Amino acid sequence: MLVRKLVKGQTLIVNELFEKLKRMQVKEDVPFSIFPPHWQAHRGSYPSEVKLNFHGAKEFALIREMFKVPDVNMFAPAWVTECLIEAFAYGNAPKASSEQVELALDAINMFTNMNEAGATSEKTFWPQMLNASTKTYESTPVNLFEVLGFPDYLPNEAIEKFLELIGLKGLEEVYERLLKEKYGLFFST
Repeated sequence: MLVRKLVKGQTLIVNELFEKLKRMQVKEDVPFSIFPPHWQAHRGSYPSEVKLNFHGAKEFALIREMFKVPDVNMFAPAWVTECLIEAFAYGNAPKASSEQVELALDAINMFTNMNEAGATSEKTFWPQMLNASTKTYESTPVNLFEVLGFPDYLPNEAIEKFLELIGLKGLEEVYERLLKEKYGLFFST
């Protein structure tokens, strides 16, 4: 196996990225809240974002780029931790601390499939929520569902009129479509 040694400049960049990842790891659980505004985050995970892409006129390009929702998923802590371990094992990167790895493993463990009885290593992508009607747990993008629930708290008619008034009729139509389809975009809960 060929292991490349990093030159001084590359070593500095790798160390800076390593420290940045360490700082980015979520240290405490944060519940979703509208007031004061907080996105849900799980201890041990790393930031990740979901984008709802919709097509349309070029005037909406900035909105398509800017519209993103922090995501809570198993993939981010698993992938970042794997990269940190491999960068140390096969490269010349710093070694992740036991605390950093344990935090990530605890976060990953929160995604164990709750529909399986007994010990299982099966994981879900998103956190699970109990569907009372089916009595099963469903993998749910919590922050994204909360965003789709925002219209329940907003003056939707005023927003639609404002968008039309400022010449963003197309965006008003996208907003209206999201209002109508919010519960059917992923799966029913």
